[in-house]
Parts: sequence; structure tokens; C-alpha cells
Amino acid sequence: MHYTKKPTMICLLSIMILLQCSFAGAAFAEDYQTHAAYPAIQEGVDQGLIDLEEGDFRPDQDITRREWVQLLTRYLGYYQLSSEGFEDVTTEDSYYEDFLIAKEAGLVTGDEENLVYPEDSVSREEALHTVVRSLVGEVADAPLILIQDGEEINSEYEAQVRYAVSAGWFPLDTDNYLDPTEDLNRAQAIELLDAATGTRLLEQTSFGNALDTTVAEDNICVYSPETLIQRTESTHDIYVFQTAGSTLTLNKVQLDGTLVVLGAGDLRIELKDSQLALVETRNPYGTVEVVRDSRSSIGNFIQGTPLTLEVQDDKVEESTSRTPPTVRWLAIGFVSFLLGMVVYQSRDRTQTLFISQGVGKYVHIERVQNWKQVGILNPQPQIVDVSVRNSKIRIEGLMEGRAHVELYQVKGAAGEKQLDGVEHVHIKKSRKGRAFLNIVVVKRNEE
Repeated sequence: MHYTKKPTMICLLSIMILLQCSFAGAAFAEDYQTHAAYPAIQEGVDQGLIDLEEGDFRPDQDITRREWVQLLTRYLGYYQLSSEGFEDVTTEDSYYEDFLIAKEAGLVTGDEENLVYPEDSVSREEALHTVVRSLVGEVADAPLILIQDGEEINSEYEAQVRYAVSAGWFPLDTDNYLDPTEDLNRAQAIELLDAATGTRLLEQTSFGNALDTTVAEDNICVYSPETLIQRTESTHDIYVFQTAGSTLTLNKVQLDGTLVVLGAGDLRIELKDSQLALVETRNPYGTVEVVRDSRSSIGNFIQGTPLTLEVQDDKVEESTSRTPPTVRWLAIGFVSFLLGMVVYQSRDRTQTLFISQGVGKYVHIERVQNWKQVGILNPQPQIVDVSVRNSKIRIEGLMEGRAHVELYQVKGAAGEKQLDGVEHVHIKKSRKGRAFLNIVVVKRNEE
């Protein structure tokens, strides 16, 4: 009897211990594993951006300033230390360096007595303002978006808050209320930072692949050195943080957003067959050198800190093979025939538009009274030949995307004729890199 019961009791005890362990493991991080913000929190944990306390995160607890500052410096890649701290943060505090980093980055300034109140909570509007100002900078005009309690937003924060909401970084409730003065909880803080930083290249040194085009669905943030982004299309932004290395290579990248360099020291950006709408430098720790080949283009620059641009001609290796004379003469004859057809087809059909390249994916075409006034919208206007073919207008040099045609002037054979109207059109890109402007509807002024 004793020999049969003893193994049975041991088995029962083992099963009970295993069940208790499994229940304990399930409850170990239960406070965020069942939370709606679990994906963002878990990704932050996996990337080493979030520290758990015995497996807990306390997602619904209000976040303190010291916790918020630590997350900000980690998610935004800051690490430079300020030489001066704050009166209520001492060297004995575990978050002392976090506040030195935040002060150097301009994330925290302190009040008139140089106090930051590290244990106080953070409001929603304050958090949104800080993140947008760090990534985007000052927002001149507040985006038009319905916020039912928008009048409660601090006027100092309003433009940044509306930008964050319109970008989808912080959702409104079902009735379009924000509650801007409410305290931010820990889960909301993570979801905000996760949405703003998008795809984070921390340990990764490449994004995209050499075979297929990748469409980026959110911002790309570069933390790692010697990073390669290839075959990527994006209407969002690329941010280069302080932790990034000395070289960023963009190969076959179509960026309709902005490439922003945020304090990465001396940085070399190599563009290979890539088109960028805007490059902005906010890099107080070094200079930015942009080197592009002849197939790459940059729409505009915002130079907050030093930037140099170098254009390298593509090197074409000379072929050692010789073309037979007969084939060469046939080719010359065929090309001559094609040129003749082009001249014939384009005769009396070529117009000239004066176009000033706008920021992002918009192209602004302005009305001018004389040629000297071209460039009011942009100091570097483009003169582009436009050919009408089969009810389509071909424009050389424009990037694929949507164009907003505002006011424009056509110089025809009979003199300058005014056209007016506001129309949205779509630019399609051909295989040879030329842009085609379709569905153009204009209203001609009657003389």
C-alpha cells in the first residue's frame, strides 16, 4: 500500500506546483499583457526602451515627470549631457542623468527657480507639445482638425497638439474630445512615443530589401550607425538621432516627407537614385554632408545647422565592344526618323509654365505679372517645358504624387494668356523617369 500511494502523492504535488507556477507566471505581467497598449509596450520592452518592475508596468497609472523624461530621452535617442542640472534633482537620484540629457536637448527647462518637480504628473497637452517640438520643431500653423474641447488647449501648445492629433499620434475619444489638461498615464505615454517614432532602427542596420519596394507606413527613426535604407517609398518622415553613426545611405528611396537630422554629430548622407522632398538639419554637434549622384534630387533644404551638398557624376564604364557599321547606320537612321516625328508632333504644342517647387508632395504654380516676379513662393523656381500630347500634359522633372495647381500663366505664340482655376491633378511617373500630368481642367479667361 505504501509503495502505491507514495508515487501518487508525488505526482499530485508536482502537478499542483506546476499549476501554481503557471498561474504565477500568467499574473506576473498581467497588468499590461491584457492591456490595449500591449503591442507598443511589449515592443518597447523588447527594444530595451522600457524597464519593468518585477514584470509590472502599471499602464493605467499616471506617469511622473521623471518617468516621462526617461522615456523621452530613450525613444528620441538623446544622450548628450548638460553641464548644469536642476535644483530639485540631485546626483544621488537615479534619474539625475536623465534630466541632464533632457536639459541639453531642450526637452525640460525648469521654472524661474530652476525646479522641475520630478514627482509631479504630466498633462496630455504638455506631452504632445514636447514630442512634436522635438521631432518636427515649431509648427507655424495649427492643422485644421475638429477637437470638441479645443478651446481648453493652452495657446502655447495648441499648434503642436493639433499636429500630433492630426498625425494620429494621440487619438481623440469617440466624441472627438481630447481632455488636454488631463494627466497622461503610462500606457498613453508609450503609445504616443511609439506612434511618433514609428519604425525604430535600433540594432538594425538596414531597412527595405534589394528586390521589392517597401512602402513605409509610418516614420522611420535611425538610431544605429552605418544604416542603409533601400527601395523604400514613404510619405512620412525619416529622423536621424544622436546615436546614429557617421553614414546614412539611401538607395532608390522616394521620400515625400522630410529627412531630419537631429544632432548626430558629423554625418555623411549618400543618395543613390533617390528623390527627397525636403532635408532639414538641426544638428548642433557637427556638420551634415549630403552626397548625391546625378539620378538623385532634393526638393528643398532647411538649414538650421551647417550642411554641404556635393553632386557626383555617375561613372560609366567604356565598352570595349565595337558596333558593326551597318547596324550603326541603321540605328542613326531610326533615331533620326524618331526625332523628326517628335519635332512634327510637338510643333506648336509646347507651352512653358513657371513652377516653384513646394515642400512635400505639393507643387505650387503661381501667376506672375512678369518674369521677374517668378520665385515669390520659392527662391529657386523651375522653368519646365510642358508638351500636350493626346489630351495629356507632359511635365519634365516632377516627382510622382499629387500636385495642387493654384494660379498659373501660359506663354503662348499669341502672347501671354491668363488661365485661372484651382484644380487637383495627379502626376504619374513613366518608366523612363518622366512625369505625366493627367486630368488637367482649367478655365480660360475670355478676352
